[in-house]
Amino acid sequence: MQISVPPTVGDELVTDTNKRYTVVKVEENRAYARFVEVI
Repeated sequence: MQISVPPTVGDELVTDTNKRYTVVKVEENRAYARFVEVI
């Protein structure tokens, strides 16, 4: 997935299938997110 702004730790993402993720780590041009819940 690509986004238009650089992610930072703590950012949240909601997918088109209503799954919420939180960014837990950012390394160079890659972000790692942890699943939180289905909304």
